[in-house]
Amino acid sequence: MRALRGGCAFLASGLFLSHGMYRLTKFTQWKFLRGCGIVGTIEAMLTWWFMQQFSKGVAVTLVVLAPLASVAIAHQAERYYDNEDDPRIVIDEYVGFLFTCLMIPKTLGALIVGALIFRVFDVWKPFGIAKIEEIPDGWGCIFDDVASGIIAGAIVALVGFVLKAFF
Repeated sequence: MRALRGGCAFLASGLFLSHGMYRLTKFTQWKFLRGCGIVGTIEAMLTWWFMQQFSKGVAVTLVVLAPLASVAIAHQAERYYDNEDDPRIVIDEYVGFLFTCLMIPKTLGALIVGALIFRVFDVWKPFGIAKIEEIPDGWGCIFDDVASGIIAGAIVALVGFVLKAFF
């Protein structure tokens, strides 16, 4: 069982890439800079860039199914680290930001702005997102970021629509 949890921790931590960021930022006083979520967000950006070669239907299917597999992985990683929603677990940011990517234009600028807005919502957790985080067994760990990703994507898409309409 320890090997299974260790494998899940490897996947959930972005192939352990989040561990270095964890060590660098765990003592900072600013919540926005603390933690490793940027690692998962960057990994999702790279994944999305490569997923653009797939049809929209395939990309949507993969993104919509990702949270289901991620819940089990996050739950086992939480048990491995003995900490619910441990900061080294970044699979939630990875999956959440993929939802943002589904909703925004396929440009580098939109991707960067979407990532910044996603990170703000991921840290701030407005609109009841903090309540979602309280759901146990990996569900809250994943779906609070899915909610943040959907809201960030909607904002970027709306701003893009408004700017396109007026300019």
